Amino acid sequence: MSLQLLNLTEKGFEPPPTSKDINQADIDKKMSDDDNAELNAIIRVHFKSSDFNILNPPATPPVEIDHFWEVQHIVQLIKPMIGENWYERRIGDFMDLSTFVNEHRNMFQITQADNQHKKNIPLEDYPNDLFIRTYLDRRLQSGITVEDSVRALAEAMRDRVSEYSELTRRVGRELCDLMGW
Repeated sequence: MSLQLLNLTEKGFEPPPTSKDINQADIDKKMSDDDNAELNAIIRVHFKSSDFNILNPPATPPVEIDHFWEVQHIVQLIKPMIGENWYERRIGDFMDLSTFVNEHRNMFQITQADNQHKKNIPLEDYPNDLFIRTYLDRRLQSGITVEDSVRALAEAMRDRVSEYSELTRRVGRELCDLMGW
């Protein structure tokens, strides 16, 4: 019996990449994307689909539940605060922040189209973006404005005092500063 060496590339198989074949920027982006996805999931841990506000007049179906302060933007804010070794932080810091990000003062039933549009607005554009300004002026069934609701939330976050509130306070401060509150 003779031993035959197969040329795998001729049969459509590619050899696995070696370290010299992988671009460091690609590795960094993949790690960053993975971190973003993990942090996004952690921040969403307290999400309750039934805990939201209804606008007046109510949104026309199809509707979705929107985080006014988008989870992706919260992740964007906390990444510089927590560093690359974020997984070494106390889970309580993330849980405290999650309870605020997912509470009713940040959750609104809006049209699917509006929710999809809003997700593409950068956080730094919020203070002057016409769509966001119009959204903030909307009234809830309770009579207060969306701005009243999210401002009270951001201020409560900024002023939070507990063993695990460091991230919550810092994010609240960033949001209040951004919006000029």
